Amino acid sequence: MLDRLIQIHGTDRDVPWEEMYEKLAAFKDQNGHCCVPLQYGPCPDLRRWLHKQRFERNIGRLPAALASQLETLGVVWSAKEDDFLGMLHELEKFKASHGHCRVPSDYPPNPKLGKWLKGIVNTKRQHLLAENKAARLTALGVEWDRNIHEEKWNAMFEALAGFKERQGHCNVPRVYPENQALAVWLETQRTNERYDKINPDRKAKLSAIGVTWRNRNGKRDGWDSRISELKRFKETHGHCNVDWNQADSRSASTRICGRWRKRWKYSGNHAAARRKYTR
Repeated sequence: MLDRLIQIHGTDRDVPWEEMYEKLAAFKDQNGHCCVPLQYGPCPDLRRWLHKQRFERNIGRLPAALASQLETLGVVWSAKEDDFLGMLHELEKFKASHGHCRVPSDYPPNPKLGKWLKGIVNTKRQHLLAENKAARLTALGVEWDRNIHEEKWNAMFEALAGFKERQGHCNVPRVYPENQALAVWLETQRTNERYDKINPDRKAKLSAIGVTWRNRNGKRDGWDSRISELKRFKETHGHCNVDWNQADSRSASTRICGRWRKRWKYSGNHAAARRKYTR
């Protein structure tokens, strides 16, 4: 009788029910759960087959004997619960690899994981997350009060502090291939300060490590920044004769540096002490 039921409730591609069940059991042995992802390489039809079993059980068409086999294996009948458990297992793997649950929004191995966790946190803040789910996530180490924006700001501040330690100043060039995001971030901080939109504590931290702010004309001293660019040019080419028309001197920073040095050379206003930088 069970064999007859298995034959009737196979997939629409006539793959025997027992064969698909064995593939699901193998998935469970390998992953510790039955939450088959959408793109499961070893058996692309497995999730669709499991969805069909869940659908037939929920409308009362799946025989109790087959349903019992699936339940014993660990299948849950709610699709939403299955999705939650699948992402929870992905989060557990992330925690095992990284030691925390702070998943980036653009986590390459699983781009959906960060977005899912962000949605879960928002649901929790709206008091709409089931207590049992919240408890499992809390036990795993999810930080419900995490301030992502503050973490990003602090990460950029640390990058700027590293730049200061290496270069001796905080004037990151506007074109900075090593970390263009840092250049954009620092320019944003200066713009926010100019329009009184910067947090006072953040401004104090930046000032403490040597960040210079714009003057009333909206300009800032570019000497240290240009010197840094010119030093890098000299390290590469062995001289300071920047020609922005040459193919190897056409980056934006080098063109700016070349024009700056030309103006500086013929202005007659530079201090003799500064000449040491270009010898």
